[in-house]
Amino acid sequence: MKLYSQRLKENNPQQPLVYDSIPQEFIQQYFYIAEDFFNTLPKPLSERHRYWEYLCRKYCLEKGIPLLGEDSECYYEELMLYLKSSETSVEDILDVLELTFSLELVQPVVFFTAESKKRWGDFLDEYFQDKQDHFLNLQKKYVDDLNQRFRQHNLGYELVNGQIIRKESELLVQETITPAFALLKDNRFSSAEDEMQKAFRFRKDGENAEAISNAEKAFESTMAVICNELQYTIKGTKRSAGVYLTALRDNGFYPSYLNDHLTHICNTLDKGLPCVRNEHGGHGAGTASTYISDAFADYALHLAATNIVFLVDLFNEKKLKHKGN
Repeated sequence: MKLYSQRLKENNPQQPLVYDSIPQEFIQQYFYIAEDFFNTLPKPLSERHRYWEYLCRKYCLEKGIPLLGEDSECYYEELMLYLKSSETSVEDILDVLELTFSLELVQPVVFFTAESKKRWGDFLDEYFQDKQDHFLNLQKKYVDDLNQRFRQHNLGYELVNGQIIRKESELLVQETITPAFALLKDNRFSSAEDEMQKAFRFRKDGENAEAISNAEKAFESTMAVICNELQYTIKGTKRSAGVYLTALRDNGFYPSYLNDHLTHICNTLDKGLPCVRNEHGGHGAGTASTYISDAFADYALHLAATNIVFLVDLFNEKKLKHKGN
């Protein structure tokens, strides 16, 4: 359901995404969503407030700050005051949001005492494993709700695959980043998924050279898996993005009538992302520190995600066709 004012806002021309401020209304909506989320989870020790307590403790530990709510044990109220304070940065708010929906917080084992873990550990691990899919489905529902509120307030962030990412446009996220992570959930591409997650973590931390490096690794790993799965021969002993691209072309990975068009795309991939990485993220910086802008790092991540979707889609089509024959 959308209110009249929300529909009216959607009909207006799109405004630039906001990155440097979080409205109070969004923070209040976060608490509604988080409270509903926690209420759907198991009740360790029959006390739901322990989710809020653990959230505060974990956050304060990671940030190295005094514990919120320690004196009053009103963790919910203290966290709300903290997030609504003008002294709390956007980055701090996003850290709390990301931690709220982390799998570690969902797992009920963390709320049992050390003695209980020792006595019931195997049973609890087995219980959680059986319920994990159910928990993750619940998690997805509330993450989707949170992302809708990001869009409602025109905030340039989204929670994707457990991480807050900065997005340049709604279309870009929908068409590249989210599909890339979905495709890489295939166990065969686990290395590429891990490298892509690292890329976004580094990007979030402002370590742009490492972000570019891991984006390229994910791109290269994707091609390596495809070549291995399709049993393509790799010429020579060198392994690089260009070598894997050559193998894909030489083995007719794409239909011949698309040769000119896809050759151009392959040249862009070969001389685009790998060169971005080689020039800025693949070698030692020496005594000079090279500044890599956020826009440049975003370009590398988005280029990697776009090309991963393209390659894996072609791969899945080929495997499906082969299975049908």
